[in-house]
Amino acid sequence: MGSTRRLTFAVSTLLFLGACHGARAEPPPAPGGVKWPVPAQWRREAFAFPLDFAPDIAYRGTEEIRFMPDFFDPKATTYWSYAFAWIVDAHVPIDSASLERDLVRYFKGLSHAVGDEKYHFDPNGFRASLTASGDDAEGTVDTFDPFTTGRALTLNVVIRQRWCAAAGLRAVVIAASPRPKGDATWRALEAAQSAFECR
Repeated sequence: MGSTRRLTFAVSTLLFLGACHGARAEPPPAPGGVKWPVPAQWRREAFAFPLDFAPDIAYRGTEEIRFMPDFFDPKATTYWSYAFAWIVDAHVPIDSASLERDLVRYFKGLSHAVGDEKYHFDPNGFRASLTASGDDAEGTVDTFDPFTTGRALTLNVVIRQRWCAAAGLRAVVIAASPRPKGDATWRALEAAQSAFECR
């Protein structure tokens, strides 16, 4: 990653952390029994629930995030492409309607926390539409880029749920990208998603 891209990532990440979570130390460790390697050149972040920017998501636990390189660069094929896991206190699978509601709360909260001083976000521009397949789901999330452009953004999402018995927690592992399914970005995302392990 070049110096300009490193600076862009660092500044954007500081904006994210400052706007959403305030000053904080190193990310918390993953819950017991969870192993999720960080691919080369990707970046890790982690936050505790309740999330400062979306406190109305009523889980308790941890969010683990894996950012692809150049996540913040609108010209990159990996723009807004990442995987994140909600490792939370849900003992039964979370249904698609609940996930749709919580994804809207998540992205709306993130957009307003990070971008309200720079952009206006249409309140009707936040939507999630999922189709369930057993405990898993696929679909889309409509949101905005509050970091770089302020523009509307449609993310394709793939959601896989797992029970982490050692921690007594449920993992909801989400891959998201505006890229069409099947391209190289998605192959990398799905590989990262599949690498998530918990006992």
